[in-house]
Amino acid sequence: PLKLSSDRQRLYRYLAELSFKGGDLKTALKYYEIVLAKPEYIKGIEDYLTLQKSWVLINLNRYSEAIKVLADYLKTESGQLQDVMSHDLGKFMAESLNIKEVNRKQKIAIKELSKNIEVKSKDLYAGLIAGLNRGSNSTNKQKSFEGFLIYSGMYDTFYAYALTNNSFQKKSPCDFLDWKLPSSVTPEVANLMVKKSFKCDKHQIKVKRLAKFVANHQSLELALLQEKLGLSNVCATILNLLTNETEELSKVLRTAGSHCHNEKYQMIYLKRWQALSPEKKLSVKNTVEAMYLRAVVAFEANDTNLGLALVPLEQKLSSFGPSQKRNLLVMAFTANKLTLAGKWLKESPDLLYHRRIYPLAMNNTKKMGLVHNDPILVFLREDITSNNIGFSAKDLKRVKNYVSKEVYQNLKLYRELAVLKWEAARMKTLYNQDRFFFKTKRMVKNMESHRWLNTDLKERFTRIFKGTLQNGTRTLNRHQTEISKTLKGVLEKWVASL
Repeated sequence: PLKLSSDRQRLYRYLAELSFKGGDLKTALKYYEIVLAKPEYIKGIEDYLTLQKSWVLINLNRYSEAIKVLADYLKTESGQLQDVMSHDLGKFMAESLNIKEVNRKQKIAIKELSKNIEVKSKDLYAGLIAGLNRGSNSTNKQKSFEGFLIYSGMYDTFYAYALTNNSFQKKSPCDFLDWKLPSSVTPEVANLMVKKSFKCDKHQIKVKRLAKFVANHQSLELALLQEKLGLSNVCATILNLLTNETEELSKVLRTAGSHCHNEKYQMIYLKRWQALSPEKKLSVKNTVEAMYLRAVVAFEANDTNLGLALVPLEQKLSSFGPSQKRNLLVMAFTANKLTLAGKWLKESPDLLYHRRIYPLAMNNTKKMGLVHNDPILVFLREDITSNNIGFSAKDLKRVKNYVSKEVYQNLKLYRELAVLKWEAARMKTLYNQDRFFFKTKRMVKNMESHRWLNTDLKERFTRIFKGTLQNGTRTLNRHQTEISKTLKGVLEKWVASL
């Protein structure tokens, strides 16, 4: 055949472009192949012509050939359009998985080609995401895409890229939890996975699976997530963080929670404390976390200075979580700091009925200055008079196993009264009026047969119940219907009987 000149080459390039734009794809492909067969005449534009050829093949639904053209070029050459070619390569691969025109033979060829792709750049992963997002989204589509990437050996790096760039997010920031976990991640990616999981309270099972997966990449954020999920390995994470000299002691203490203070934990803490510089000690010493831990150390060691360790924490109870508050109360009872225990119980009356604290409170009620030797009145005074239903149905069920039957019945009646008082101000509809009336009727019946712990409790309870009925009567007075008038009359009789 006649040797092509550079002029002839320019003509073929022009004919290829013209045929492509005119929709004559087979002719365009023929001309692109002729031009690309003589690379000495197309220096500087070979990448462009290769990209154009791949698009012609895509339009002919010959995906496997288009992918091979781009993959082969990227393996040996580099040019100005390398980023675009990588992007389109990823896009073509992702699209090929869910296009009917791509037959099974082509899909098998594409899977095999994907294993040999050497240039795995950010542009490639961006293209994969673009191809995946084309068309409708479905679980089956995502699963086949995951399987393809795992087979090609690209899934781990793709996952890291997509997570970092929020590419998993469609409707919710927690959409990434629907994806299969990678086989391995870097510490930075593990930390990002943990941070994103904090906002996913509705996906507890998936978040627990993730926390278990990243357990080897220990960090403060992981410890916080483990504590939030109630996982047992939180203590192991905290111990390792304490042992790690690069972690700031004050930050670890802030994360530690209250259930990891065993002997090993304290020894490591003390060793770290002694190794700190004077300046660092000063910055850690006055944090509530350090004060708390010193009190725990004294408690575990049966130190007579436990009472002194608790003094700086007197005004700090609100800084702690529920479990730490309970530990502080137990320590206060142990150190015979009963005035302090009484003060803390008045601040957080819901702690009173914990299985560790209730027996201690019952034995020391008078010394703590609580009302009339009856801890229940702490609730009545603090909660019911302020319209705050602080004692939930869940709390009631929890305490049933370790308080006496009489105390439980009093608490149950208190709970019903608290709810009734809340509903007394919300009787705009006939349904609410009906509901209030029948609950009141049941309360009157329960009070007649109730065994009160003492006379003062009965008088206080009756006075609050009477006020609740009067409030309900005033509310009904605003709704002048026949039913409201009838209910009002019944309520007034009950008020008079009380």
